[in-house]
Amino acid sequence: MVRIYFQQIGYDAEGEPQYGIRETHTVNRVIHTTRKQPLLKDISDLVGYTKRLVHVIPCDSVQLLDTQWEGTTRVRYRCVNIQTMEMIPLPQKEGATVRLSLAMAVVAATVQEGREQPLTVYIRQENLRGAWVDMQPDDLTWSDRVVLAATKAFKATFRIAEAHNICAIGEAEYKLSKQRLQDRGLLDSRGAITILGLNTIGATTLHELALERDPTPHHSPGK
Repeated sequence: MVRIYFQQIGYDAEGEPQYGIRETHTVNRVIHTTRKQPLLKDISDLVGYTKRLVHVIPCDSVQLLDTQWEGTTRVRYRCVNIQTMEMIPLPQKEGATVRLSLAMAVVAATVQEGREQPLTVYIRQENLRGAWVDMQPDDLTWSDRVVLAATKAFKATFRIAEAHNICAIGEAEYKLSKQRLQDRGLLDSRGAITILGLNTIGATTLHELALERDPTPHHSPGK
């Protein structure tokens, strides 16, 4: 069972806020991907979704929540037959549970505080496509993870300073990791976090990473 809520997860290279899913009452993984991926493009076209980012949640059932307007927030759920690409009638009944068959996907279009959020697609685990789930790098260094967490959480002008204040990482070490992450596609050429980078760092925070570092003397940024 899944309940989702969108919250700000960071900023892009231009300083615009980026929103992602905060999960509650669930152990389901959220996959961050794009609408151009196989099957997701067909689903997005069918429901008229044109933005880039799509969240996929593999699950067996979906509880319909927040189906009525509360201020400027509402979730509209639609059901898609992914074999025929036809809509399946889905009553917007608050609290109802929809059990997914292998031929079904439930699509949630969320407006939160008046802003359209990324489309969420609930689908059976068996229907996941390999292209949606990029291989997760398993050889990231601690400093690589610090850079990803800082990039996700802060505007560009604050990232190095916050990473130093919280994790005691130096500017030179930070920049080396940043370049390494750009070379591997976890950050783009502008330094913004990519979908692969977001999937890799997940919900990990700088404060959590600070606890993982071996005790070392603190250095000022650039040392």
